[in-house]
Amino acid sequence: MNAAIDALKAQIKNKKAALSKLKEQEAELKRLQAAAAAMPKLQRELAALELSLAIIKGEDIPEPPRQTGLHEVMDQIRKSLREHSLPAQVYAVLRDAGKPLTGEQIMSALIAKGGTPSKASLMGAIYRAAKQHHLFSLVRPGTFGLLEWPETKG
Repeated sequence: MNAAIDALKAQIKNKKAALSKLKEQEAELKRLQAAAAAMPKLQRELAALELSLAIIKGEDIPEPPRQTGLHEVMDQIRKSLREHSLPAQVYAVLRDAGKPLTGEQIMSALIAKGGTPSKASLMGAIYRAAKQHHLFSLVRPGTFGLLEWPETKG
């Protein structure tokens, strides 16, 4: 009975830590979105000031700088968030292990790192990526390696 209680307490602690981390990431995302939204206006103002300075000095008018649009900044943010996706986490586990692992071994490693994926989500993500020849290869049933490893290509 005590072991079950301890296990539940550990799960609660892990879930609270994961929730706290997600809240931090959400706050960071909101901050980045606000900064990204302000960039185009600042870039336009900077270009106008540089143009005014060039005109006052009698210089040739400089080429306008390439402006980073909001959608480009948001793509960078999305790419950054994808780095924390389940396939990215599995990739890191396999890379750290340096050898093919079973789904159970990958699940254990993710839990040890504070992750909380469901087995169905984990296996679905790995099998999907392996089927699309993206990141992972199926070495044998239930065992996965990285495509970049010569011995696991197939």
